[in-house]
Amino acid sequence: MNNDRLKQITAELNKTTSSEIVGVGYGFKEINGKTTDQKTIVFTVIRKKPLSEIPENERIPSTIEIDGENFDTDVIEGVMTTFGYGYCDTSFYDWQVNTPSNRNKHRPLMGGVSVTNFTSLGNYVGTLGFIAVDNETDTLVGVSNNHVLCDDAFFTTDRNVNGIVTNLYTPDGHKTTQPNEAGNSGLINSIGILKKYQPISPAPYNNEVDCALISLDQLDSEGVPTIDPAVSGLQFGISGMTTPPRFATTQELDIILQNPSQIYYSSGRTTGPKGEGVTKLYCTAHSSSIAINYTMQGSDTLCYMNDTFELQASGTTTPQGDWCYFPSNGGDSGSAILTQIEVDGGQQEWVIAGLLYGGRSIPNPENPEEYLPITTLCNRIDNVVNSLNIRAWDGTFNNIFFGNNSGVLTHIEPGTSSDKIKIINGIEYWQVGMVDNSEYPYLPTPTPTPTNTTTPTPTPTNTITPTNSVTPTNTTTPTPTITPSTSQLADWSPTDVNVVAWIDASDTSSYTTAGSTLTSVTDKAGTYTMSIGNTPTVVTNGLNSLNVFDFNGSGEYLQSTSYRSQVSSGNHWAVGVFLADFVDADKDSFWSYETNSSPKRDYAISSGGNGLNSWPGELDLDALSSNRISTTIGNLQNWNLQSVSIDNWVIVSCWFNKSGNQIGNRVNGSNSYTPVNDYDNSIQTNQELRLMRNRSSQELDGRLAEFFAVADIPGTSGTDLTDLEKAEGYLACKWGLQSLLPSGHPYKTSCPTQ
Repeated sequence: MNNDRLKQITAELNKTTSSEIVGVGYGFKEINGKTTDQKTIVFTVIRKKPLSEIPENERIPSTIEIDGENFDTDVIEGVMTTFGYGYCDTSFYDWQVNTPSNRNKHRPLMGGVSVTNFTSLGNYVGTLGFIAVDNETDTLVGVSNNHVLCDDAFFTTDRNVNGIVTNLYTPDGHKTTQPNEAGNSGLINSIGILKKYQPISPAPYNNEVDCALISLDQLDSEGVPTIDPAVSGLQFGISGMTTPPRFATTQELDIILQNPSQIYYSSGRTTGPKGEGVTKLYCTAHSSSIAINYTMQGSDTLCYMNDTFELQASGTTTPQGDWCYFPSNGGDSGSAILTQIEVDGGQQEWVIAGLLYGGRSIPNPENPEEYLPITTLCNRIDNVVNSLNIRAWDGTFNNIFFGNNSGVLTHIEPGTSSDKIKIINGIEYWQVGMVDNSEYPYLPTPTPTPTNTTTPTPTPTNTITPTNSVTPTNTTTPTPTITPSTSQLADWSPTDVNVVAWIDASDTSSYTTAGSTLTSVTDKAGTYTMSIGNTPTVVTNGLNSLNVFDFNGSGEYLQSTSYRSQVSSGNHWAVGVFLADFVDADKDSFWSYETNSSPKRDYAISSGGNGLNSWPGELDLDALSSNRISTTIGNLQNWNLQSVSIDNWVIVSCWFNKSGNQIGNRVNGSNSYTPVNDYDNSIQTNQELRLMRNRSSQELDGRLAEFFAVADIPGTSGTDLTDLEKAEGYLACKWGLQSLLPSGHPYKTSCPTQ
């Protein structure tokens, strides 16, 4: 059973079982305090009780059947907490014999050192995990948890605007400092500003990451360089690392997290470096769903953090030995979790596997009222990367810059917002909390540069989102402006090309519903009459405040009722915005075309995942023995350069360019494979369109925002892709997905025009 299915199972069990259960994961069974190599579904309860005290409907069975497979269960004690660290009397942490040097001032910066948001969390401290690159701006950023760098990371729609004021944006941004320790704190230690974060949602919604970025200053407040390529990519106190570690891939994580002997390493502000010497860190559970409290407006608020992996510290050299207290502790939140994997030639390569965000504690046997940390809770690095759109830093300044922290553009929106990202006039803005109306009125003002004046009592009724598309240079300083709350869509639209099919969930005039159930859909190109399989639904404000269609994968789809012209002289291209929620078949498809002409030359955009809830991707062509679409491709072309992440929105495109003799696919504006310059025989002109359904009538569980197809070449001539790129830019701007486009895309920071 793969990780995505395990993630679904643990999330469902966590939500549907007793409130006494605070975590469900897939890991190793404990017997008499020892961890075995027996895999099991692990339930964490606040306190174990005698069976006689547990109602029958709340008892956990010894085995659970899932998808026809039996799983043993195990029950352990613990409470889940985020690992922040407040200033306390020194006697509160007398367990520390020697204060780790992670708490010292570090210039240059490196992973594993003390950090905080001094503007709003001056009495709080966590850990700087590592240095990375923001893909949107090619600028250096520091990575940590959102609860380390935000005093309230919840979406503003979840907050009471008349309640306690938290996460209030300021004209100069939220200053981050390193370190923030007793006797060594204050803005004199400033290293940058809070740039963006992944907002948290309360139960019953699911979360997978607790992460945020610092836009780093080139020089700190004392004029000292913050970054040194020879040092800053490393982890403080962890030896043997000579170059910055890369990020582990999804495939690598799925393998190593199931290996009970895999050793992990971490360096945190409070407990210092870990994993070297005789005490090792091992993964004891993964794909876990954790019930954990985050602070919203000063109150603990229950949240679900899914796809967690859990580490414990062993006092011996095997993971079956006794476990040690304090594998991490308060203040270690934000630490990078590292490991080594074997590469070609048997060499060991350092990789970042995750980000520490909390821990599980158990009662102290000598004082049951006291809880001692026993397990470290971690987000997978692939989820962090997808959420923040970052890449690993290679330790050079090759086309890498520092952000312009004195010229941040802002967008003020009335009320609250459930959008993580918005595209306003071609510029991408991230939600970062509330504002004080006296400093940030959402209407345009004659002087767009906000002044840093004395702040009256805040009245937070608007949200603010600072842009991450400020020109990444150290010389250009764009004037900070406050933009109107309305956005202008791109001038280019599908009507500017020879569009022959167009389904648009955002256009409510193009479909009808009964409640939320979709009852009819109009092809805006006027080519097809569309039929609807079963009862797909409309999700209001499903993406960038626009409606999307949802399909359950069981008989739900859109399909044309006839075969119509979709190709002109062999030329055809198509593009759409899709989300794959669950993939259970190799040929699950975003869209497919079925011809009634002979020979049967048509195609499908399929998962190629062997039914393992993954989308490596493939272009499925014909199964002919002669007169094929492409002799080079044959039956199918695997995607070897790009893939699709499950439960994430993507822009997918394909083209059949007979004039330029080329076939290709793209995901989020990047080639899925090297385009094939071998288009032998044209796909047939008349085709039946199937959305969320393949040519064998296999349906996909997922969502559709917009799709259109064009009977023409994808650009001006030859193998040019100008029109296809405009289509990608149009969809990215409209649906708030410009962050997914590569830095070299012509519409990464602007919208296409006619």
